[in-house]
Amino acid sequence: MEQKIKCFNEDTIELLQSDKLKSLFVSKENNLCYLDLPYGGESSDYLKLYSFLEEYIELKNVNDLTKLKKANERFSNKNNYEQNFRLLLNLLFDLNLFQIWVLSFNESSFSHLENIKNILRLYADKIIIKQTDYKYQYRKDKSNNKGTEYLIICYIKERDKVKEEKLKIQRWFDE
Repeated sequence: MEQKIKCFNEDTIELLQSDKLKSLFVSKENNLCYLDLPYGGESSDYLKLYSFLEEYIELKNVNDLTKLKKANERFSNKNNYEQNFRLLLNLLFDLNLFQIWVLSFNESSFSHLENIKNILRLYADKIIIKQTDYKYQYRKDKSNNKGTEYLIICYIKERDKVKEEKLKIQRWFDE
């Protein structure tokens, strides 16, 4: 069985707001989406980490890659991460292209794992967390190079359930 995989190297929010995904994923057979966002904690400045590769691909200095700089700012620090994360999930849900979302985070992500799960519960009926511990090779402090990575698998709720829950939340804020 032949499978096609499409990868994007661009601002995830702009990608979800564009029509690119709808034309690629026209069949319900494409029901899984994997998102590897910067974690919002240690080593989340992807533009800095991958600048050599980005410059090689784009044939430009990393400082001239304004589109990538904008995307990097959304998820490179904890200050506005949760707001952008919630926007991303809402856009992804509204597209209605994927029934399973898979996301990766680690122990130094923008928030604790429980808070990330609570954010995802608005959209997911079932959440499975797979955990793996390993040694990071890039950390400066070699005495603290152990880490934990999480793969979060979300089975998305029916659309009506999410709309109902969003209405309840909105009513609560309006009171």
